[in-house]
Amino acid sequence: MNTSPRSAARPSTDRATSTALSQEQTAGAAINDPFLWLEEIEGQGALAWARAENEKTLGVLQSDPRYRCFYEQALSILQAKDRIA
Repeated sequence: MNTSPRSAARPSTDRATSTALSQEQTAGAAINDPFLWLEEIEGQGALAWARAENEKTLGVLQSDPRYRCFYEQALSILQAKDRIA
């Protein structure tokens, strides 16, 4: 399981615009940015990547025996009626 940021740079067939978005002009010189497609925050490729990363992360978090207690504490704080708005 590769969770490094480099895994985000892997080309995907569902990103039709990845080639067009992978270059950026800076001071007249083209710069190849393998992560530029992630800036298209509502793009299918970026959303699919984020969902996959979230799924992996949630699995790791939920496998920790402390997860349920932390989750309940956070939920209690979030739902507290006496919290400062």
